[in-house]
Amino acid sequence: MQGLILGGLLQGVTITGREFSGSVFDSFHPFPIVTAVAVLAGYVVLGGGWLHLKATGAVRSLAERSLRRTTPIFVALAIATCIAAASVQPGVKAAWAAHPTPLIMIVVLFFAVSAVLMTSIGRSDILPFTLVLLQFALGIAGTDMVIFAFFVPFRLPLCEASSSSLSQMFLLIGAAIVTPVVLGYSAFAYSVFRGKTPEKGWDG
Repeated sequence: MQGLILGGLLQGVTITGREFSGSVFDSFHPFPIVTAVAVLAGYVVLGGGWLHLKATGAVRSLAERSLRRTTPIFVALAIATCIAAASVQPGVKAAWAAHPTPLIMIVVLFFAVSAVLMTSIGRSDILPFTLVLLQFALGIAGTDMVIFAFFVPFRLPLCEASSSSLSQMFLLIGAAIVTPVVLGYSAFAYSVFRGKTPEKGWDG
């Protein structure tokens, strides 16, 4: 669903005036579907990297096989998505023309990280997972550079979508309270389950 939503936004949202006038089924077109499959493949690689870090025995072997098989698929789908995005959305092509150097650097780094990831499988516990996180960070950075400064890509700029100052202050205060709590209990959970997961599970 995240991939469908991202693909639908990049493909273009129909807005009449300031109101959405499209359909929820606009996301069920070829480009959003390709984007959805690419995002799904990325999450499979991310899961494989996490299991590679945490698991032992048979599960670790499964993670290694998964990474070796799905990483090239993810890279190929990412390339296909970039090419398709430029063909279906003129705004993406214009962004590439406006920022060629940083976007090309992101692409080169993505390929380099992917190549190192393939060679690190089975050799390091944490490196594959770290590299997959870097792949996602590069993908997000490239997407942000393409759609900035739009709230709805290529349709509604951030300045026009801004809420009132009072609403923003309310959200800021809420985030300032909630974010440390979320980070705190997440850190506690990771601390409790730190290290390798026993091959027979925690109750084994």
